[in-house]
Amino acid sequence: MQPYVDFCKKYHILLVEDCAQAFAGTQYYGYPQADVSLFSFGAIKSCTALGGAVALIKDKQLADKMELIEQKYPQKSEFWY
Repeated sequence: MQPYVDFCKKYHILLVEDCAQAFAGTQYYGYPQADVSLFSFGAIKSCTALGGAVALIKDKQLADKMELIEQKYPQKSEFWY
């Protein structure tokens, strides 16, 4: 990951890490220098919850902006699920 970290820092690019199969409870929270680490829990994952995801976002301001955007999404009904 370090070459990607260096590149992203050099060009001021947000580094988003896909940790789709890397969830291991408290043993791994993503690469320490990644800006965002995404863990998904689909039905084919080794550690599944049959859907859903977790995003670990290092920057509080970015997390707040993302939450504001997410709150504008239409809410799905229980029937939809």
